[in-house]
Amino acid sequence: ISACLVGSEMCIRDRFNSEPSTYIAERLGVALDTYEAWLAHIKLPLCAGDNRSGDSCGEHLEPVTSPQEFVVGISDCCTAHQQGALVAVNGR
Repeated sequence: ISACLVGSEMCIRDRFNSEPSTYIAERLGVALDTYEAWLAHIKLPLCAGDNRSGDSCGEHLEPVTSPQEFVVGISDCCTAHQQGALVAVNGR
């Protein structure tokens, strides 16, 4: 039994070492792109929306502390850009 456990631990370690973001996203139960967007958001919580001039909005946001609660295009946008994203999704 101990040989199986050691082998299993080595497999987990090797997987983590080769693809840490993928491993962590799977353990958290979120998609890799959501996890990576959340990481960028938590490191620098600024609105990702673009102004009419094409420049990034950059408004400071309250960080979403859990990747499971993070929604790409909503959690990483200010209120004005959230409305634009919702209109685009809902068509209204």
